[in-house]
Amino acid sequence: MAEFLLPRILLVDDDKEVLDALRRLLRGYYDVAATHDPKEAIRLAVSHGPFAVVVSDLRMPGMDGISLLFLIRKAAPETVRVLLGEWRLGHGHCRHQPGQRLPLPC
Repeated sequence: MAEFLLPRILLVDDDKEVLDALRRLLRGYYDVAATHDPKEAIRLAVSHGPFAVVVSDLRMPGMDGISLLFLIRKAAPETVRVLLGEWRLGHGHCRHQPGQRLPLPC
């Protein structure tokens, strides 16, 4: 009998509480990996990929989510990319078209 494998998802957010909440929400539906460091996310995407989905916060220290998802797209173009964040920014900030957006409640 074939074993059913869950799709893999990578969560990236510098807020531990958000990561923990997303992890709880998605377990059982996805094989969840998570990190608070965007540079670690790139390393995971390259060395432990492919991931079906990468979800990233918009604002993080060291690298913003738009830049991260742009790099993920270059490394794994088949990966769905979702950007979490506040969308009070102008449209010029989204010129890389990272994938889908999921606004956070204020």
